[in-house]
Parts: sequence; C-alpha cells; structure tokens
Amino acid sequence: MTKTLREVADKNKIFIGAAVNINLLDKDRDYTNLLKTEFNMVVPEKAMKWNTLQPEKDVFDFAQADRLVSFAEENKMAVRGHTLVWGARMPDWFNKLSPGEMNKSLEEHINKVAGRYKKKVHAWDVVNEALEDSGEYADSGLMKSVGSEYIEKSFRLAKKADPIARLFWNEWGADCINKRSDRFYELVKTLLLRNVPIEGVGFQMHTGLGRPKTTTTLPDIESVRENFERFAKLGLEIHITEMDVQIQEAEGLHEEKLKKEAKFYGDIVNMALHIPQFKALLLWGVNDKYSWVSTWLTHKDDAPLMFDKDNKPKLAYYAVKKALENNVKLHI
Repeated sequence: MTKTLREVADKNKIFIGAAVNINLLDKDRDYTNLLKTEFNMVVPEKAMKWNTLQPEKDVFDFAQADRLVSFAEENKMAVRGHTLVWGARMPDWFNKLSPGEMNKSLEEHINKVAGRYKKKVHAWDVVNEALEDSGEYADSGLMKSVGSEYIEKSFRLAKKADPIARLFWNEWGADCINKRSDRFYELVKTLLLRNVPIEGVGFQMHTGLGRPKTTTTLPDIESVRENFERFAKLGLEIHITEMDVQIQEAEGLHEEKLKKEAKFYGDIVNMALHIPQFKALLLWGVNDKYSWVSTWLTHKDDAPLMFDKDNKPKLAYYAVKKALENNVKLHI
C-alpha cells in the first residue's frame, strides 16, 4: 500500500505542514481531506495575525483560530502559531498608540493569545520579518516607538505565557548567506547570550524559477546548507516555514518547469534532512488553486506548491516524499 507524505514524515519524526485558509475548511471537502491526509502540521495563513485576532483595541475575535486548533486536535496534527508580533503589519489602531501604550498592548496581546492556546500550539512565530535586505531593522510604528527591544520583550512574554511551546523568530529572504541572514545570525546569537528564550529560527523560502536578472531566483543549495548549519550550531531548531516555488517566470515548457521545481524541492529536503536540528517543512498553501502567489502576490497563474489545482500530487510531491523515504532507509 502506497504511503502518504504524512506517514513518511511521521517515520522521519519530521513535520510536514501547510498554511491553511480557515474559510475553506468548511467549504471545500477535497481541500480539507487532502490537508488532513497528507500533512501532520498546520499553520494559519491569517487566523492568528493581529488584524484578525484583535481588529480593534481590546476587541478579540478567536473564532478562526479556535477553528484551526480544533481541526488540528481532531486530526492529530500539530499547530504552528503565526504570528504573535509582526511589526510591519500591526493594525492601524496599534500604530497610533504612545510607546507606553504599545508596550502595554503588546504584553496584553501575547499573554491573552499565547495563554489561550497554551499546550495546544507546538511552536510560535513570536517575531516575524523584523529585518530588511540590508540587515537593518524593518521600518514600523513599533520599531519607531518602542525600538528593537520589542523582540526580546516578546520572547520573554511568550515563554511566560506558554512555557511549553517552541519559540521562533521567522524571517524571509534569509535562506542563504547574505546581508540579511548575517545580521539575523548575529542578532539571534546576541539574544541567546542574554538568555532570551529563542528556541528556533524559521526560514520562509518563498522563491521561484526566475528568468535571468529577476528577483525570484532559486537560492544556492550549498549556501542554504552553510546558513542552516551555523544557526543549528547555536542549538536552534530549524524550520522551513513558508515554502513555495514560483514557476511563471521560468523559460521552457510547463512540464520542464515542473521538473525543475521538483528538483529544487527534493534538493532542499535532502539537504535539510542531513541537519539534525531540521524539524519541519511547511508549504505556504495546500494546493495551487488557492496559493497566495496567484490570488494575491502576482495575480498571475502559477503552480508553486506540491499539489495542483485539482489536488493531484505533482512531481514536487514525489521528490519530497522520495527524499523522506531515502532518509528513513539510511537510518534503519
């Protein structure tokens, strides 16, 4: 009997997850069945972000987040919470607060949210996308008013609210060695020396098969390996948190693009499995039909995930599955 991706991931003691659109859980049966059959971890696309959880000051709406957590519990799936603090995407009302009010609101939000899902969320993206390409801190109302100390404060608050959950700093554009990942590494190392409870780092890996000179090009695998390994040496857990591979800018026939896409998925997983601290691969979406790449980011037809618009497994699915199966054989 052919094993599912979830079954092979379980044998590897690896999480294979997908970002979930909560509205689809009760509307698209095929989407829901695919999610619970092939994945053992879920992360909300929007349900745990500030704009959803606290659209107005002191007004909380947990309906969507509760639905996801219940779904995960019913199907014995782990939950990755995303995200407690994303400075560049805080609600408008938050950005109008004074520094003192911001600190108070930050504390109340983390206490309430992390506390509500205590023992139900496996890992939290405590801080999300705090850096720019240059390595400088990302501009935000929170950064201007409170400063970079919000990062340390957020981790300490999260650990106090839920001592069990694994706490992550999730960053984009830092997959390989570059200015952003160098600064990311130095900042995390410094925080660890201060006994800040950072237990893992998330690398988003939104990438693509680009034409020459485009921004969506695949990162160099060896550079990604070197980067992952230096964070792992700090004792940190490694998660690939939001992976998708755009193919629309690539040259060649559609089938050729799918083969290149599959090779990259397989190569990344093969590489990551050789790093003991690598514990999770999450795709930013379940299937190509509802991927944010086509529906929001580019508004162009694309195929960045492991399942196509009809929920059928693509070559990328088999490449990831083969990498996991080979890893099991190596350790028998």
